[in-house]
Amino acid sequence: MGNDGGSIPRRAELVKQKKKKEKVDPILHAISIWFFCALSKVPLSNPIVVDEVGKLYNREAILKHLLDPNGSYGDADQICAYIKSIKDVKTLKLTSNPGYEAKKAHASVGQVPQFICPILQKEMNGRNRFTANWNCGCVVSEEAIKSVGSEECLNCNKKYGSEDLILINPDESELKDLKVRMKARREKRKLLKKLKADKNKESAGTKHLDSDHINSQSANKTTTNNDPSHNDTTKPELDPSELKKRKYTEHRQDRLKAKALKSSLTAPNSGTLNRSIQASKIIEKYSSNPIKNNSVTSSIFLSNDDRKRMEENKNHLFKGTFNRYVA
Repeated sequence: MGNDGGSIPRRAELVKQKKKKEKVDPILHAISIWFFCALSKVPLSNPIVVDEVGKLYNREAILKHLLDPNGSYGDADQICAYIKSIKDVKTLKLTSNPGYEAKKAHASVGQVPQFICPILQKEMNGRNRFTANWNCGCVVSEEAIKSVGSEECLNCNKKYGSEDLILINPDESELKDLKVRMKARREKRKLLKKLKADKNKESAGTKHLDSDHINSQSANKTTTNNDPSHNDTTKPELDPSELKKRKYTEHRQDRLKAKALKSSLTAPNSGTLNRSIQASKIIEKYSSNPIKNNSVTSSIFLSNDDRKRMEENKNHLFKGTFNRYVA
């Protein structure tokens, strides 16, 4: 029972000591994260996806999780609770290992890597660090990127930024940085989605206003056509024969005007006044606007000699009439 001298407790039973961390075999850990799906725990096979913190999954497992988040995998909330849609993962473009097919029959999973770096031909076995390009999905070894230092993908020549590179299976210190970048990337995606929605809404409103304007114009046009007061203003289409007849009449009137004007200008000096008056009457007959006997008309049809002769005739008639009445 104790305290009766029959049992002597040890110090280890009375003082609680700090638990020692469980040691994990680094080789087994590397095999588990580089050769097996992080969610379904089955060997990785194409198509393979990566999330924004560098974990590898089979695409089929992610789709099952998205369709049934609670019933598909029991530990999904601890492994990939931040994956809410298929846009939160990226399908990878991996380069197959040429020697994998020949060796896989005589080796277990984890002994022969399936994929290699397309640039340096390094195997994707957990000892070499690899990066995934979130922009294009290509997977290249970190050593190849550092040695070249290009702003274009070494595999497909597509441009990318430093924030687009996702380190596959990072350590704890690098994992924190990837989580910060994941948050910033999602905020940016949300902002772009909002801007796109506002733009579509604005364009839809503009189209709605344009359709209302067109509908109002068509309604006004229909009302105008139905109103009998507006029907008189519309000109009916002429028959081709009637149109030809009208053109012939207009052409004939123009010829008569030109002929009358020519005859008035080429008349002799005797009787010029009477002929000019006759010419003006002819023009008035065939013109839509009657010609007035003003200074401009007189200057056209009378010369200086004609004007002097007219003045002399006026004086002569006046003198003769005056002498007759005086006598």
